[in-house]
Amino acid sequence: MLRAFRLKGKLNFKIEENTLNLIKKNHERINEVSGERIRDEIFKILDGEKSYQILRELDEVSLLSEIFPVFKRMKLVGKCKYHTVDSFTHSMFSLKTFEDMIDNVLKTKHGEDIKRHLEEDMSGVKRKTVLKLATLLHDIGKPKAYKKEGEKITFKGHDVTGYEEFQDIDKRYNFSKEQRSLITAVIKGHMRILGLFKVGATDRALYRLIRDFEDNTLDVILASLFDVTATRLLLDESGERERYFNFCMELIDRLYKRRSFLKNWYRGRM
Repeated sequence: MLRAFRLKGKLNFKIEENTLNLIKKNHERINEVSGERIRDEIFKILDGEKSYQILRELDEVSLLSEIFPVFKRMKLVGKCKYHTVDSFTHSMFSLKTFEDMIDNVLKTKHGEDIKRHLEEDMSGVKRKTVLKLATLLHDIGKPKAYKKEGEKITFKGHDVTGYEEFQDIDKRYNFSKEQRSLITAVIKGHMRILGLFKVGATDRALYRLIRDFEDNTLDVILASLFDVTATRLLLDESGERERYFNFCMELIDRLYKRRSFLKNWYRGRM
């Protein structure tokens, strides 16, 4: 069933109507397949340039929520002061924003460095592909974190509940150590970048960010960029989208300067 959609995206096929109806009817049987096979097919879909559209179609036949049951709950929460859509729709839109924006990111000062970073191999899968999945899963903690106080709705701590939620997903799909590390870094860290945007990114704050997320720091910044941009595209953001893009690019510049400094420092001590 997944392969039908994957091949559709890769080869620009159309799924024959009887086949599509059989998939709709039997979508629950995806649970009979091993987690590793499902994981590999999802990665192959995300590796394509049309992954957002293909995942939308997977959702239309109920396959996507069968693979990630938390999506069913995410469709029921999420609308608040900062979001005009539910958490699932926002997460899907964040993935679309990734695909729409990545070329612009690669045209910036450190575009070639970012491209090499995203092309890195992570247990047979490109880092870029794993980051796409992390972007899709970044808000999975919101259903557990949902709180309503009067008219106010909050999701405080959804980075923590998101990490807990991912443990169940990981048990089913058995990600590699480095894939798991990247996905959890994005879930735990995407709100950190927005926080730095609001209060200022001091050198000490940047140091803590690198200390906590190490080689995944750049991925956390990029995922936050796509997350916040997806949100602001649906709001009257008064130019905040452009300011956030510039902030993230400046943060990336400081990240690369720090890495260059440390590399030269260690070389000088040898």
